[in-house]
Amino acid sequence: MASRSPTGDSEQPTPSTSALLPLADGSVPAMLPQTGKAPRVSQRAPSSCTFCYRRKIKCTKVFPCQPCIQRGIADKCEVEPVVVRGSLVVPAPAPKRVLNAEELQLENTALHRKLRQQERLIASLQRDLLPKSEGNQDVPPTPLASGSRPLEPAAQERENAIVGADLELLGMANVPHEPTQPSSSLARRAPLPSWQPPWIATNPLYLPQFLAAVPSIEQSTYLVEAHINILSYVHAVIHGPTFRIEHKRWIEALKKGEEAEVKWDWLALYFAIIASALYTVDDSYALSIGFTIEQIASLPRTWFDLAVDALQRCDYLSNPTITALQAICVFPMIGYTFGASAYIRGLLHSANHSAQMLHFHLLGPETRDSPLAGQTYRELGRRIWACLVIGEWMTLVYTETSMLAHPMARSCLPSNINDEQLSDSRRIKPLPLSTPTLVSHLLSMSLAAEICKSFADQFHSVAATGDLDKQYAIVVEHDRQLLKVLDFCPALKPSDEPYPTTVDPTTPFDYIPWSRHLWATMVPPGRIRWYRHFLGRSFSDPRFSDARQICLEAARMLIKERKRPVPAMFKKSWHVSAHTVLSGMVLATEYVHGSSDSDTRRLLRAEILEVVDLLRRDVLDSGGGLNTILPRGIQLITHLIGEDLESPSMVSLEGISTELPAETLWPALDVEFRFDDWISGGNTGGGEMWNLDGSFNWEWSGALSAM
Repeated sequence: MASRSPTGDSEQPTPSTSALLPLADGSVPAMLPQTGKAPRVSQRAPSSCTFCYRRKIKCTKVFPCQPCIQRGIADKCEVEPVVVRGSLVVPAPAPKRVLNAEELQLENTALHRKLRQQERLIASLQRDLLPKSEGNQDVPPTPLASGSRPLEPAAQERENAIVGADLELLGMANVPHEPTQPSSSLARRAPLPSWQPPWIATNPLYLPQFLAAVPSIEQSTYLVEAHINILSYVHAVIHGPTFRIEHKRWIEALKKGEEAEVKWDWLALYFAIIASALYTVDDSYALSIGFTIEQIASLPRTWFDLAVDALQRCDYLSNPTITALQAICVFPMIGYTFGASAYIRGLLHSANHSAQMLHFHLLGPETRDSPLAGQTYRELGRRIWACLVIGEWMTLVYTETSMLAHPMARSCLPSNINDEQLSDSRRIKPLPLSTPTLVSHLLSMSLAAEICKSFADQFHSVAATGDLDKQYAIVVEHDRQLLKVLDFCPALKPSDEPYPTTVDPTTPFDYIPWSRHLWATMVPPGRIRWYRHFLGRSFSDPRFSDARQICLEAARMLIKERKRPVPAMFKKSWHVSAHTVLSGMVLATEYVHGSSDSDTRRLLRAEILEVVDLLRRDVLDSGGGLNTILPRGIQLITHLIGEDLESPSMVSLEGISTELPAETLWPALDVEFRFDDWISGGNTGGGEMWNLDGSFNWEWSGALSAM
């Protein structure tokens, strides 16, 4: 017969499971002696253990329960006392069951995992708190409490490095320290440049700190869906249906405490995906899922650094995986924007070789004899190879030549299919190239990269002969090819059709308008790439006057496109900012070296200031600091025309700084700018973009390609 409380409530637990313990005065204890905390108030006594109840995990309700065994906390598996209707309900003491062999093995694995984490954390804290003198740089590693075999010195240093700076970045408490002694490597380092690989700037993070940066389940799912929905068409290296399943399984594993199951290369891809998604989506949508303005401005950069750190920890150079290469292909979407241009370019070079190690350069077309097993893997390999080739060949127009020997037997282009049609259970049936699909933009970029490779090979081989007429003919021919690059898929061609005003990441996304805008901002700068070799000569040699007019026409076409109303996310592609700067530089060159007519110069100056205003508006739309291309471009152009950055005629930045980061990616601004020398063609350390003798100042090439 069930016992009742003084109130006569029939829903109270039975004596076999709990007892009601009201005090003499009818109150409940303010604090439980066994926990030192006030008891929780509940409508009914729980039957699940405390751990499962608080984490909404299904409890087996036999103690210790299965979830607690898997986490190594079987000794703490118990039902907590609670206050029900003013009475303290204390579970009746019950003997804990004996674990079987399988359960003991699970508990042993969990305890060893926790032990290793604690030992490494303790060792890292001890090593950080020990000051290093000049005469004793190497401090012996602290022996592990469990007697585990010590690691090699290099591995010990890598595993036990303190993560103080990164903990501060993640908003976690730092290590307590004496006032006269630095608490972490952050206090001992010189001021950092705007970006450098995080494993150089700070010590590596441990997995728990990586997981501490993971957003909530709802936010994580939203960002993954947003990337697959609105961004995957740019690179197409992620198979959306597969990654959704992987992400769901990982989130469920996190809820179960199985953090150690995740691999570093997958973490690198995950953080790259959510970083690019949060950076790209409109702020209103990010705010609607619980992110703050401060988080929107800082988390993409934090997650990008974590992605790069995770990539290095997976040892992709020695043991490349398709997941690591997928992450590398996603990095350029935000890496260039964050000022990591030099790192991204080197990473793409190394990834090209890693892809060859996986034989992605030898993937021919699918045939009837091709096995169905691995079909998705092979198709993703083709897409990855296409992305890496684009990254390599599109920069050849700036760097003159490639140091990589590309294999003769290259993979074929990816199949023209959507992700829903790609699986290992049925044959690939490519759609006609004129039908837009998820990979159409990637295919068009691959064709443009082929043109860039052809131009670099032909132009620079003829350049050694000094035959300007042949060089100019090569420029004209490749310009013609570029203007026809989208003939295979007319739907991607830029048009006057209005763009959508907003983009909802949660609804089916039509990427065609965005692709059109990207091409409208890529073709004009592409033409400038060809003709820039003759822009300097065009001011003195009438044979090349067409080059000058084409460059001006292309610059104005891009500015016209930039003035069209588009969603804010359309402006966040890094090359849109870089190409806007390039167009402003072309107009600035004409302003300095062109006509001396006052009316012409006044109109031209107004056009240049209009470009600066576009860039300043982009600063506001990008959160005021994440896009490092914008402040550089603003200073470059205003320096060239002698305009004050704080001119009242320009768009106000409302206190947002346009100071350049202290880095060497932009050597043109590392010296004092002397405008008179720039006009006269004097060498000021990079001030001249096109020398008046017609040669291109290659010190500028690093700036342009870095953008």
